[in-house]
Amino acid sequence: VEGYTQAAQQQGIVDFLIHVIPSTFVDAFASGEILQVLLIALLFGFALHAVGPRARPIYDFVDGISQVLFRIVGMIDETKPNPEAAMRELHKQQVTGFRITPRLRGKDQWLNNDGMAMLWKTAAETRQAMCCLIDADDLAGVEAQCRKFPETPVVIDHFARIGVDGMIRDADVKRLCDLAKQKQVAVKISAFYALGQKKPPHLELVPMIRRLLDAYGPERLMWASDSPYQLVGEN
Repeated sequence: VEGYTQAAQQQGIVDFLIHVIPSTFVDAFASGEILQVLLIALLFGFALHAVGPRARPIYDFVDGISQVLFRIVGMIDETKPNPEAAMRELHKQQVTGFRITPRLRGKDQWLNNDGMAMLWKTAAETRQAMCCLIDADDLAGVEAQCRKFPETPVVIDHFARIGVDGMIRDADVKRLCDLAKQKQVAVKISAFYALGQKKPPHLELVPMIRRLLDAYGPERLMWASDSPYQLVGEN
């Protein structure tokens, strides 16, 4: 919340409200903008309600998908007391990973607190993954955390968003490949639509994918929940 209030103060009310509106439906999910995702969810919910009983099959389908997704990835406020107890309780409910991101606490603080250290320590015991929605310049902090907790499973979402500004920098790709030295780290090959040229056929991403395949091997690369769009149509 603090991150969003700071952004609002810096942008001004009008700019902040405009920022809440995503450029595309999928961009909100790819960029991890929580307010944009909430806006889409609200509009979608209003539309389902307006359609009435005819929307029941869609509602059942979305509800089923939501049950699967929320049983996979959760979020915990690590600043509250005993976050490890919450992790273990959610583990009983089949929550196998937790989204962590510097967007909530800021890049200087998101990994540097006792609660976050407890999350990483507990995850090594429960085998729940730390699912990092980060940018390339956050990789150094994640690598340092991996060295402290070498048995903690870690998933890097969306190539660490390398290429989100249209530029796929060799130094960023090298940093992500170097993280493969930490044997519990995996990378999601996803969000093609938000990276590089941001349009099919995404051929500019191929060299990066090949380097990651060489570094991690196929066992530590994975699709995300946006799959299988990468394998169909003009993609």
